[in-house]
Amino acid sequence: VDESNFSGNTAAQGFLLNADDAGDLGATTVTITETTASNNGLDGIALNPVSSDDDNVVVTIKDTVANGNGNAADSHGIFVTGVAASDTHNFMADIEKVTTNGNTLDGIHVDIDTDASFVVGLDGVIATSNDNVGVFVRSRGALPAPAEVVLEHVVAENNGDGDPTDHNVHIFESNGAASLDVELVDVRTSGANEGSNVFVQETGGGDVDVTLDGVGANGSGA
Repeated sequence: VDESNFSGNTAAQGFLLNADDAGDLGATTVTITETTASNNGLDGIALNPVSSDDDNVVVTIKDTVANGNGNAADSHGIFVTGVAASDTHNFMADIEKVTTNGNTLDGIHVDIDTDASFVVGLDGVIATSNDNVGVFVRSRGALPAPAEVVLEHVVAENNGDGDPTDHNVHIFESNGAASLDVELVDVRTSGANEGSNVFVQETGGGDVDVTLDGVGANGSGA
């Protein structure tokens, strides 16, 4: 998808891709560039790129705007998911130069079930005034797949509704005893969040390595 506009669909998503139960695709690549998906009733961009048997899934979103989505229901600016029992081995997402402001749920929400590796990078992202979480990234699954999440030059903000889970940045790994490697470089958080400015969560007992460089956590969270 390149140089496209999916805006003003007040009844549904701006752009929806669903590969669920598509069979053995072997690999899936989704690339969205220079696209606008704003003022939709549901998610601006909603991707379920995981079929029933994918070896590798790669998602790239660049130079894209997804603002003001959720006019008819709670919705995300950019929503990438694939959490059903699957054979997704390696997942990678590259999100660069993206603005996603004023959505009624998370600005950016990535939640994938994988059994080998999980790598997500955000660079040059502004996700502000979203009524839940500014940036949410989760790796999950039954097998211990290591996860790596890197945020560089990111501004994240939510103005939530009183829920203590309304974080500005929430990074969550629940792949058994898998390792979680998080790097935040030049990240700023702000806003009237009821949760944490930056919340790194690991529930499987694996090793966690967090590197912070030039992080300003300035929200008014509890």
